[in-house]
Amino acid sequence: MSTYFGQRTLTRSPLQEKLLPLVGLTMVALLAAAALILLLQDAPARTPVVKQAGDQVGPTFVDVLVPLHDIEENTSLEPSMFRRVARPIDTVSPAIVRDFEAIQNQFAKAFIVGGEPLHSAYLVRQRSALEGPIRNRIPRGFRAVTIRVDDTTAVDGLVRPGEIVDVSRVHRVNGQLAVSILVQNAKVLVADKQVDPNWKPGMPIPGTITLLVSAEDYKNVELGKASGKLGLALRGADGAGVGDGGSTVTEADLPGLRPLAPPSQTPLCQGKVKTCSSVGHCEEFCMKADGSLSPLGDQLRG
Repeated sequence: MSTYFGQRTLTRSPLQEKLLPLVGLTMVALLAAAALILLLQDAPARTPVVKQAGDQVGPTFVDVLVPLHDIEENTSLEPSMFRRVARPIDTVSPAIVRDFEAIQNQFAKAFIVGGEPLHSAYLVRQRSALEGPIRNRIPRGFRAVTIRVDDTTAVDGLVRPGEIVDVSRVHRVNGQLAVSILVQNAKVLVADKQVDPNWKPGMPIPGTITLLVSAEDYKNVELGKASGKLGLALRGADGAGVGDGGSTVTEADLPGLRPLAPPSQTPLCQGKVKTCSSVGHCEEFCMKADGSLSPLGDQLRG
């Protein structure tokens, strides 16, 4: 101890100078340990995760095709119209298109919205027969006309796009049922909004048929729809383009139903002529309208 201007001044020994930093570090370590213990007590208990060999870290991604812009119906699909986008596999439907091979030789079945993953339901291998404006599919002087059909009038559902048919009309003539041929060699454009000519098992029978007919035949079809029942007759490949002339057949024309010819109203005999031989034998003759004679007995027997 020493004094300075009458005051006391504390002095440390060399040992105290060495121990002082060590005591400070010990206190800091104790405080840190106490804080760590408090944090561990407050944290929820967690079950340790044991990773097996080969486990993947994070979600798995797959590429899907996304249109760069809107695509109109009947457009031929090209790889340049799409881009690949990675999506988590658990968010991708199996029906989403994932590679460019799936769109080869495919067309847009309907309008496709850009920016959304491409769904396979929008793909079709055959371009619609009504591609582009409908007016471009109808030649000059022709019309497209639609008629309602059923399993009978549609030839048991065999009438499909591309077939050639005749159109008939069932109506009445003088109180008798009659069938008239309205149109011959009409081409089927659409069957129940379907343009695919290939028939597949299980396909429903069409309810409507759209025909390509001349402007004059269009009038006949429309009038026939309003005044009778229309039917279709399917033509074979060898019969397409061959017209047999329109005609009307009534019940009276059916075999076995033709009425007997009415009896003639003209008298068989215009007069009688009697002749006698020299031996006294007499015979009567019938004089016909043309002046000829015939034995009266033959006429009576006829």
